[in-house]
Amino acid sequence: MSAPVVAQPAQRAQPEVIAAIQVQGNTLTPDDEVVGASGLSPGAAFSDSVLREAADRLQATRRFQHVYVLKRYASIADPTQILILIRVDEGPVRVVPGRLPGQAPHVARRHALNVMYAPILDAEDGYGWTYGVQVAVTGNANTASRVIFPLSWGGNKRAGAEHEDVGCGDPGRSAAF
Repeated sequence: MSAPVVAQPAQRAQPEVIAAIQVQGNTLTPDDEVVGASGLSPGAAFSDSVLREAADRLQATRRFQHVYVLKRYASIADPTQILILIRVDEGPVRVVPGRLPGQAPHVARRHALNVMYAPILDAEDGYGWTYGVQVAVTGNANTASRVIFPLSWGGNKRAGAEHEDVGCGDPGRSAAF
């Protein structure tokens, strides 16, 4: 006869603890401010709700277009040690050079509307010179369209507005005045 099998009480699972916090994707906001705004701190108890709450707090600051708070294991040997990875997207930024010689450049958020200029200069036999400017206004990172205003004078007079949806394969609509 075989010996009876006695069920051993299951070992209590140790609580998961936040071992470290890493921040990626931030250009304007320092790491310490991102971690502070998330409300997370190393050594605190971890649960899945902590991730959602931290992401909600970071979105509420309205500094970021996208926020991802991810769980990673800090150690293969100890699965209770959790690394929190905060990945943020601050949207389009630009580098602004220093105003004085020797002054370090800094990073700034781009404006909501981006305006681009292109000169128009052309010459044709019988028509003469055509000169002017083409102004394009694009929206922010959430829009994929632009409005173009060609203004020319001389041999080929033109004033108009063209709407173009970028990236959707449609050449857009055009209206000339």
